[in-house]
Amino acid sequence: QRFVDMWGIPESIMATKDRTKLLEFIKDKLKDPEYFLSRVRDVFSHPESAGYDIWELKDGRIFERYTQPQRIEGKSVGRVVSLRDITLRRKAEKEIQKLNEELERRVLDRTEELALANEELKIQMAVSNKTENCLIIQHLISKILAEAAPLAVATPRIVMAMCENLGWDMGAIWMLDEQTNVLRCIDYWHLPSIDV
Repeated sequence: QRFVDMWGIPESIMATKDRTKLLEFIKDKLKDPEYFLSRVRDVFSHPESAGYDIWELKDGRIFERYTQPQRIEGKSVGRVVSLRDITLRRKAEKEIQKLNEELERRVLDRTEELALANEELKIQMAVSNKTENCLIIQHLISKILAEAAPLAVATPRIVMAMCENLGWDMGAIWMLDEQTNVLRCIDYWHLPSIDV
């Protein structure tokens, strides 16, 4: 009775017990009737085989069919057919797939946004650190110049302050000798670990 109800088979067709009429009625309800008929023929021409199919109906429902031979004492005496309406399951699967795709798209978009924000933050931090280092060096140079009277005493301390705050291993001050028009190193500083 469940089979009859699922397919909506009229009592008049069931009463005839005519398999051809039954198959014709069912065939008209399917999106791909030729596939259905080929699978039915295949099952009947191979009575020992099992079969599994998904059938889509014109009204949007989806049926899952599993069939296998019924055996008694090793002999095939008929077929067992399991028919289930899996429409809701398929719709739920499609909805889950759609939601997963949307979530994946959102994650990719958000990851891109975060990567851009991270790069912007790195640039801002680099500019901020550079500005902060410049202010520290400016303060140190002002302090050195205020404490040391002659420029010759202040110059090595200025080079050292700049190198230490900028992370340099070595630094030098070059000046143009106006008499000879030659660039000369007037002072330098280096890390003690460097041999100059």
